[in-house]
Amino acid sequence: MNTNPTLIVCLSCRKSSSIAASSARRTSFAKDSATAPHNSCARSPTLTSAWQAGMQLQLLDSTCSGQVTSKGFLRYGDKAYRHFASSKTHWDARNSCWNVNASLAVPLNAGENAFLASLVNTGTFWILADDATTEGVWVNTDTSDPLPYARWIVGQPDNAGGTEDCAEITYQALWNDLPCTLSRYYACEIPVAQCDQLKDDIRCSYLL
Repeated sequence: MNTNPTLIVCLSCRKSSSIAASSARRTSFAKDSATAPHNSCARSPTLTSAWQAGMQLQLLDSTCSGQVTSKGFLRYGDKAYRHFASSKTHWDARNSCWNVNASLAVPLNAGENAFLASLVNTGTFWILADDATTEGVWVNTDTSDPLPYARWIVGQPDNAGGTEDCAEITYQALWNDLPCTLSRYYACEIPVAQCDQLKDDIRCSYLL
């Protein structure tokens, strides 16, 4: 089923802590773990007017949920997310996330699904799910792993026209299938849990 994208709410503030790193790939990202206790979850008071005006996120777990980084990624549980108001095909959206050392977002449970949808107040955006290899078997597009969670609109996925192999999520936290070649906004994710454990992952630089 085809739907149309609209505008987003952008969030931005500075994370209070930093993460140590040693990889040569990350030398361009300055870090100083001494500036704050490791895994500090204090939220900066300088949130955007959109948040202050009453945008309410359903924070279901993790003491760090709702923390916004200086590069616009919003933390929830084991991940941090950022929505991008740039229309791209599913493939190009994946590439754009890779270009910021992230991956296209995909919710793996109800909590992540609700939080990801809450990044916008209307419209839809791509998630990292497709059934291009085997019709009706929805997998993580990057890993080909079967998805442990899905929340489809009633009557979806319907593979209308025989070409709807990619998935989008609505602001109501419901999924829909549509052709991968259509253009949609998108959201990227990074692995906060790995960064908290000081794992050497270039994606952690976007938590600073």
